[in-house]
Amino acid sequence: VALDDMAEVHLHPADMRGAIVSLSEPTPPDAWRWGGPDWQARSAPVEIFGATIAVADPEAVAARWQTILGAPLESIGIEIARDDEERGLVEIVIGGDFGVPFEVGSVRFSFNEEEER
Repeated sequence: VALDDMAEVHLHPADMRGAIVSLSEPTPPDAWRWGGPDWQARSAPVEIFGATIAVADPEAVAARWQTILGAPLESIGIEIARDDEERGLVEIVIGGDFGVPFEVGSVRFSFNEEEER
C-alpha cells in the first residue's frame, strides 16, 4: 500500500514462515495513520524489545527473515526457535517492570527491565 503518509507491505505467513509480518514507513516518521488523531496520547508507554517465533526449520526461517528485514535478527530482538509443531509467535518481550509474565492465546508476554535500546 502506498499513500501520501504511509508506505506499507504485509508479508503472508506462507512466505515468511511463522508469522505475518507488516513493514511500515510513515511520513513523517512519528506519524501513524492507523492510530488516528492524537494516537500518541492514547498509546501505552511501553517498548517492544523482542519476539520469539517457533518453527520446525529455524535455520532456514532465520535466513529468510534476516534477508527480508535486512538486519541481523539478534540486533532487532527476533529469535527463531525450533518447534516441530510450528506454533509461530510464542513470546513478546516488553521493556519495563510490569509484574510477572503472562500468557494470552499461547503467546507469552515477558518483561525485561534491564534491556536498553
